[in-house]
Amino acid sequence: MRHRIASILFFALFACLALACEAVSHANDFGTSSAVQSCGTGTLFCNGTCIAEDAQNCGSCGATCEPTQVCSEGTCGSECTGGTTLCNNLCVDTKTDPKNCGRCGGPIDGGACPFCQSGKCVSRCSQPQKNCGGSCIDVTSDAQNCGDCGNTCPPQQPLCNGGKCDISCGAQAQCDTGCADLQLDPDNCGGCGNVCATPMNLQNQATGSAVCVDGQCGVACDEGLTFCREASPDGERLVCADLANDPKHCGACTTSCGGSSATPLCHQGVCQSG
Repeated sequence: MRHRIASILFFALFACLALACEAVSHANDFGTSSAVQSCGTGTLFCNGTCIAEDAQNCGSCGATCEPTQVCSEGTCGSECTGGTTLCNNLCVDTKTDPKNCGRCGGPIDGGACPFCQSGKCVSRCSQPQKNCGGSCIDVTSDAQNCGDCGNTCPPQQPLCNGGKCDISCGAQAQCDTGCADLQLDPDNCGGCGNVCATPMNLQNQATGSAVCVDGQCGVACDEGLTFCREASPDGERLVCADLANDPKHCGACTTSCGGSSATPLCHQGVCQSG
């Protein structure tokens, strides 16, 4: 009888230990970035919280880059890749990062940026982009957020095509940034890597959004602004102009205020004498 009771107690103790080990194993999983999928793009889940990926946590928690390297897309290297920009020793996508939306440091006025879409602060993400941790991500083509935020495509299906992980891009082009519609994608307009420029004013503020129509770059101007073309050292620049106050486009895209004034003025669409 005693032997039977001892056996029962032994197996009960063994089962408890097994459950405890399993619990510890799962608890340890929460020290890695793969255990939780709710952190936004460019962040990792480390020690119970979401942190920004950087040179001290590159690709996984605690993975440190060499002093001369930067962390880009989860890999240590000598320069930023994938269309990212080096901001404060961190490679970021200024088209989606709300803290560096449009430029390093974010909006020129230092105001809050709810969401960042195509390098412009917006109050909400528009389809097919979705809010993933404050960044507006195209979940139809982003392999790290395919179909939904945090849904990473596996190695055997590394591409995101129409919101589903696949081995090919189908009718779309396979670019470094993922599957792309070369007729509509402003980051791959007419060809992979051909990024359409976002129109900016003299204060380095976005005045509209970059668009791609039939494989040709264009811009969608903010309300009250007019789409104009102006000469630049590179040939031509697409701008969104305030025809009522812009001395380079005063009253019309082709009217530039000159005269003897060192600082030409435009008031209500009329050039003012200096």
